[in-house]
Amino acid sequence: MKKVLFIAPHPDDEALSCGTLLKHKKYGDKVFCVYVTMSKNKTELIKKTKYIEKVQKKLNFDKYFIGKSEPTKISKKNLTNVIDFLRKIIISIKPSVLYIPNGNDIHSDHRLIYDACVTFTKSFRYNSINEVLVYETLSETNFGIRDQKKLFYPNTFVDISKFFKQKIEICKIYKSEMGSHPFPRSILSIKSNAIMRGSYANCKYAEAFMALKLLR
Repeated sequence: MKKVLFIAPHPDDEALSCGTLLKHKKYGDKVFCVYVTMSKNKTELIKKTKYIEKVQKKLNFDKYFIGKSEPTKISKKNLTNVIDFLRKIIISIKPSVLYIPNGNDIHSDHRLIYDACVTFTKSFRYNSINEVLVYETLSETNFGIRDQKKLFYPNTFVDISKFFKQKIEICKIYKSEMGSHPFPRSILSIKSNAIMRGSYANCKYAEAFMALKLLR
């Protein structure tokens, strides 16, 4: 049994990699999720909280956490607050697998939270963590062209063929974040990406990751 911690900058980021999380649960792993940011706007807060509760019923996280940072309000000046928040969770859970956002995504929250997360790749400080995997986020990773040297190059693929239908159901929960093709977060885009990643791994549907650390 592994302890898995998925770090989501915003509610809905976890849905785009939920095929892998469903697979972890299927094989008896404990899965935890951290939503680092949450809107302080009352209407938005109620809406996103309802989304999370519905996702919880589908994904059955062993526990999830919601941070106090506001979307787009994270900066280098207050990044230590994010690091401290995540550190307390990691020390408490002692995960062996860590999923983190891509450091070259177009959204500044993703980039800064990545910077916070790489702090936990130090084996001598966080020796429970054996795997650190960067995930891709449609509408963020595929537009992350700020630094050509830091483009997302997947080297790890997870066959989610048996979980793809459930993944689509979970993505649909975040209806305000979804759109019609050619919107990046459309059902067609999600399916097309899974098919393309599956072609890399010789399976029907896959999710792709970039491994930063793998201890075997």
